[in-house]
Amino acid sequence: MSIRALVIWLCALTLAPTTIAQDNQPATLEGPMGELDVFLGTWTVSGTWSWGGRLVATATYTPGLNNKYLEVTTSVSDNGAPAYIRYNATLYHDENEGYRLFSKQYDGVAFGASMEKTDNADGTTSWIVRTERAGNAFEEELRIINENAVAWTVKMRQPDGSWMTM
Repeated sequence: MSIRALVIWLCALTLAPTTIAQDNQPATLEGPMGELDVFLGTWTVSGTWSWGGRLVATATYTPGLNNKYLEVTTSVSDNGAPAYIRYNATLYHDENEGYRLFSKQYDGVAFGASMEKTDNADGTTSWIVRTERAGNAFEEELRIINENAVAWTVKMRQPDGSWMTM
């Protein structure tokens, strides 16, 4: 096939009518990832940083490739400044390592971490991610209060070994 014929064929292909169907069924995650269905959708956080600044964040959780991954994009506004994408993460289940997270941050830092599910005495469930980055240890907990409420806590280990809630 000549280059001219290939270009004409590609142009015809791109101009062919295409139908995209929308599935009105709510998406669910496959296999072990189904435990994370509760997060699907957009969550809004309105709170205060430990240093007193106002925090507004929006985290959108969507099913990833073949509903086997959970994709998360988190936008943050600090003290009324314009929102920016602070994190983009993929959550997945590995047969050998369990639940995992791969996160990319706004500052170019990327890291992987394990996720642990904990059933709390009060009947709630928490998903906890612990990481060590740039010499700092972090613990992030997403506690599912009910289908409409999640408590999000981020802690950083201090030099004396204590944990500071951020």
